[in-house]
Amino acid sequence: ELPLRAWYVRIDEPDPGLITRVAVSDDPADNRETISSFARDLGACVAVNGGYFAMDQTPSRHRGLLLADGTLWEPPTPSIIWDSLRYETARAAVGFTGDDLVEIAWVASRRDTLYAWSNPPPHQNGRPADPLRHEEARVWDVRDALAAGPRLVVGGEVRVTLDEEGFFGSYLREPHPRTAAGRAADGALILMVVDGRQSESRGATLEELAGLMLEAGAVDALNLDGGGSWNPCQPADRRHYGTPGDVGVDHVLRIGGWGPMPFTWEIDREAGIVSIVVHGHITPDEALTTFDAIIADPEFRPGTHVLSDHRGLETVVDAEFIRAFLFRVQKAGPLLQGSRVAFVESAGVRYGMARMTSILSESSPIALRAFEDIDKARRWLRRQDAQSTSGD
Repeated sequence: ELPLRAWYVRIDEPDPGLITRVAVSDDPADNRETISSFARDLGACVAVNGGYFAMDQTPSRHRGLLLADGTLWEPPTPSIIWDSLRYETARAAVGFTGDDLVEIAWVASRRDTLYAWSNPPPHQNGRPADPLRHEEARVWDVRDALAAGPRLVVGGEVRVTLDEEGFFGSYLREPHPRTAAGRAADGALILMVVDGRQSESRGATLEELAGLMLEAGAVDALNLDGGGSWNPCQPADRRHYGTPGDVGVDHVLRIGGWGPMPFTWEIDREAGIVSIVVHGHITPDEALTTFDAIIADPEFRPGTHVLSDHRGLETVVDAEFIRAFLFRVQKAGPLLQGSRVAFVESAGVRYGMARMTSILSESSPIALRAFEDIDKARRWLRRQDAQSTSGD
């Protein structure tokens, strides 16, 4: 069994309560933004990185098709040169029609018109296929689209078209952190991410990713930009999944219109406090993943204090939960040096939490306290009360 961690989200398209768009960076300096920045600015509930882009260029430039709200920012990659041979390409892309229907196809263009093929050119390494015949394709009438590749799933079966799309000798063949997009039989959009490059999750090959997408219900799917670029999040409620890898990218897939999630947080830089509200049922993995995302937030600064309101939580926070949290704290190291954490609990669990935090904080680099009164918790966290150690 592989050490693998993967997450996916299903978006019921089309739905008048949802908006799915390709968003492009408006950063004037280098045309790159973190995914959390993208989603925070857009008010999106879900955002993932999209296609490939040139990291060695300033400003960065997308590689391949990039269409956002009817504006063609970049055309499809017309061809590649490999070992002195030219291969005309039609690479996998995901698109959204004006009615928010999801389409996945192999796409090329001619005179700014997009064309979709039901099959890619049958390239083989060292043997380019015949030139594309546009009369065999259909005009691809979509509002938003982006290309990455290769295709992973076609008609409910695994079909990884690396060579056909011209990804010869590519690093894509190795296990990596991954992002993928797919379409379910009922038209729903499926977005998946796979953690990688760590002991808990080594990453996935494209064939493994295709299998995971099938398990998630996709009948068509393609690979998106992964590696160091992936970091899906739900920043409208500040919920991130996976180990944060929030590097700058030049565009994302953005979905808006979802309801509240189990975690919300807000960072008050002036007060030096991040306020977290937790409600409903959560798992330790979800809580720790959110903790990782908070300290990766661009607004988080070393020494920031944490106010975690658990009064709406329906899951028991036990000693094992606290120990796992402290392990994460120790890994965070200097980022939390001098920080204090206040847990606000309901009356029924406050006493037990107070004892656990008191005992466990003896081995922690930060101070932990449990409170029933949120105002008392805030006063304890404020900088002028830094020397105070009394709880509720």
